[in-house]
Amino acid sequence: MKVSVLFFGPARDLAGTAAAEMESPPGEDLAGLRQRCERRFPRLIALRGALVLALNQELAPASAPVHEGDEVAFMPPVSGGR
Repeated sequence: MKVSVLFFGPARDLAGTAAAEMESPPGEDLAGLRQRCERRFPRLIALRGALVLALNQELAPASAPVHEGDEVAFMPPVSGGR
């Protein structure tokens, strides 16, 4: 199944692209997709503990399942405040 992957901030710099299409096997979760992206874009490993993942524009845990047509975003942590 195809999944759209977006890269923001330093993830975009290290991946060398703002977006990519990834093939994901049925039953894969975000943790598996992250590993697959790190194999395709090995420089992302440098940010492993510094990025959050969003699934269809919502922050999601690594255990969240990925489905056909989903959008996954690698982005730096965001904080609110004044």
